[in-house]
Amino acid sequence: MAENRTRYLDKLGILDDRIDSVIDETSKAIENLVDVDQKLEDGEGKITEYPNAIEEIKSTLKKKHHGRRILG
Repeated sequence: MAENRTRYLDKLGILDDRIDSVIDETSKAIENLVDVDQKLEDGEGKITEYPNAIEEIKSTLKKKHHGRRILG
């Protein structure tokens, strides 16, 4: 099993003594991807709320102007 690990690490250009460092770097990269994904999900919620907010504003303006069309 150790021979297989060494062979695969050699193919990837990773020295056996650097494996901990590579694992740490990989872990940090995954954490960054998860953070980006979360920010995108948060932004997506805001994007879907935006049209609703615009419609509410339009409705309020129409009521204030007695139903006359003032916006598209």
